[in-house]
Amino acid sequence: MNTVQIEAYRPKNTQPVQFVARVCAKGPGPIWKLHDGAIELESRVAASCLLLPGVGDKVLAVASESGCWILVILERTEGAETNIETDGDLVLRSVSGQIRIDGELGLTLRSAESVQLHSSRFKLSSRAAELLTGKLSWVGNEVSAYFQSGSIVGRLFSSMIDCFSLKSRTASREVTELDEVRAGNVDYRADNAMNLRARTVLAKGEELAKLDGGHIHLG
Repeated sequence: MNTVQIEAYRPKNTQPVQFVARVCAKGPGPIWKLHDGAIELESRVAASCLLLPGVGDKVLAVASESGCWILVILERTEGAETNIETDGDLVLRSVSGQIRIDGELGLTLRSAESVQLHSSRFKLSSRAAELLTGKLSWVGNEVSAYFQSGSIVGRLFSSMIDCFSLKSRTASREVTELDEVRAGNVDYRADNAMNLRARTVLAKGEELAKLDGGHIHLG
């Protein structure tokens, strides 16, 4: 089967002709090869046809002296993937309503460069969520988190906070090696009892060391 140009398909100086054909092959670049039952001709996709054709699709095309264009995809090949494709930027805009994208089995957003979300309010609802990234930066004025349980596992953790406050019913910390605290002043207060226990306990005051209590037992 030979591919013919549109000039051989219809006589010149006539009105454009619409016809139904099948997509038989993908040509070079933006060219698609159509077969209308008699001949094969080369066609492009019209700018208004965002649905990307596929081999075997039944299409409505228009032929004129300047070329041939696919206008509408009438029938897709069974099981074929549906692709919406356009050259350049694409904007979906609703002036007075909402835009919703539903995927019954899943939804994937992919970009080779960047993905940006701009909104006065952002809400995410999911039974489970995973975030995988090489580097994460979070900048905000206020952060609130409410959860039943949580855990952080890492090799190195560093924080710089102007003021840190912690309230808990019980607290436990386990350090296998060195636990070091450096501060201008340290104040430990216990309502009932305080227990310091180690194989060796050292207490040193450069100017004053004071031990005060109603009863003091040594040894």
